[in-house]
Order: sequence, then structure tokens, then C-alpha cells
Amino acid sequence: MIINGIQFNCELMDIVTTLKAELAENGVQRFAKVFDSGEDIMVCCPYHKDGQENRPSAGIRKSDGLFHCLACGETHSLDEMIANCLGYSDPIIGHKWLIRNFASVEV
Repeated sequence: MIINGIQFNCELMDIVTTLKAELAENGVQRFAKVFDSGEDIMVCCPYHKDGQENRPSAGIRKSDGLFHCLACGETHSLDEMIANCLGYSDPIIGHKWLIRNFASVEV
């Protein structure tokens, strides 16, 4: 998977499940339900209902990592969404998290 010109040695589902696990270790419950819909990874939106919906309303597009919630309308790059879930507003934090966890080469 290539995000912002960097090759990552993983699938998008790996990124989502790793983020979910890291957040859970810190007492934050996000992405209660996650499934692969083909072109997207569907998740419970972390931007409304505290990420605890009955069924996923948001998708993360596999081709480029674009996050979009059909219920609340939030749209973010993968970097931004990760940073926000980690409690930061700067997408650089999300980008560094991706590199630290998944980059296939040193950057």
C-alpha cells in the first residue's frame, strides 16, 4: 500500500487493527466493528457516538486511505484520522505513526 508516496508493507486492515489494539491498550475503545467490504474497510466512526455505533457507518478506501463517514460526513486522510484517534490534530503525528509501525524502508 502506498500512502503519501511511501510504500507500506501491510494491508489497510492491518493498519486499522493495529490502531484499534494500540488505542485499547490506552483505554480508548474505537472501531468496535470492522469489516472488509471489498473496496473499503468499514469501521464504526470515531467522530460521533464515541465510536460505538451499532454498525459501521464509515469507510476507509483501500486505494488511498481516504476516511469518510456516511452518517456525520467527516472526511480525512488516513494520516489525519490516525492522528485524531490518537488525540492529536496534526496529521504529521499520524504519518509518523504509520512510518514507525509499517514503513517497508527507512525514510
